[in-house]
Amino acid sequence: MSATTTSARCTVCHSPFHAVPQAQRLATADPTESVSCESCHGAAGGWLRRHTRPDWTYATRVGAGMRDLKSFYVRANTCVACHQNLDSDIVAAGHPELLFELDGQSAAQPKHWRDAEGSGPRAWLTGQRWRCANSAGVSR
Repeated sequence: MSATTTSARCTVCHSPFHAVPQAQRLATADPTESVSCESCHGAAGGWLRRHTRPDWTYATRVGAGMRDLKSFYVRANTCVACHQNLDSDIVAAGHPELLFELDGQSAAQPKHWRDAEGSGPRAWLTGQRWRCANSAGVSR
């Protein structure tokens, strides 16, 4: 097994199910599977089994614990938890540099949401704002 599935510094991004107790996992969950729904959407215990029901609104899902990723600010902060902040020793050990651009990152994901008209430019602008604030050391 590689460090991506054994080292806590790696599993936080590469294998997030590794930290979920067996009793809380679905029977089909594989802790070596890499990024999961919970990586972006948060702990799924309250919403996973029901979130695709037609009578569940987005507000109902968020109320059940799903992270509100319609907010570009929340989405940017969620993405950069893995896609931006690397320790220099991890990079020195061979991890590729991570570049972050919110609209591009969103477009690269398997589409499972509906975008509002004009959301791409707003996502891009939010991502640029986040990068500027981060570079300046401003708290997000």
